Amino acid sequence: MIRAVRVGVTLAVSRLGARWCLLVAACVTILSSALALLVRRSSPLGAVDAVLAAFYGAVLPLVTWAALERVMTGSSFSEALWPAARFGHSRRALGVGASLASLGATWAVVAPGLVVGVVLAAPSRSSANAEAARAMWTLGLGALAYGAALVLGSSVRRPTRGRFAVLVLDYLFGSGVSILALPWPRAHLSSLAGGPLVAALSQRASSIALATIAFVALGCALLKTSE
Repeated sequence: MIRAVRVGVTLAVSRLGARWCLLVAACVTILSSALALLVRRSSPLGAVDAVLAAFYGAVLPLVTWAALERVMTGSSFSEALWPAARFGHSRRALGVGASLASLGATWAVVAPGLVVGVVLAAPSRSSANAEAARAMWTLGLGALAYGAALVLGSSVRRPTRGRFAVLVLDYLFGSGVSILALPWPRAHLSSLAGGPLVAALSQRASSIALATIAFVALGCALLKTSE
């Protein structure tokens, strides 16, 4: 099983490619720098929250979606694993490896830009370090939740539409704070970025909710994947 997980990681990394990762990371960092400088000039006190909201609400879901589109090659979760599964590897183990590699790559691609944006937007060096550390933790939870949700969307009959539907539903329901927003990463990430609480949950509870979303969504996707 461990070998199959490693093969899944290798499969995902090869499909993402170093050039694509570096290009996306560079673009994200440039946009983040421009945004941070702009919002700091217009609203210095809320600059960090504005940068975090932009990353969690737009950059993270879009980069996660783009990464999984490359890894899944436009096909379903199960079909995307076939090149390795035909040699006898468990598709579920392959799926675990491919999913973790994709989510890790998403975090690595977005993290540098987020750090730069927070540092440029923060009013002081001490506050910048604390905000950056907290942002990295939240980014990891967000990448797990969005990635797992999109992997689950990849397990339907029309996977490209399934992944797109996850983003649309996340935007429609996750933009609110009612009980309907509870299953969607956007709402909890907004709360952790300084936005309104989701259904009166604390920020700590939202962190737990993101981990739960990731665990349940990935588990359901793996259960739907045939061996």
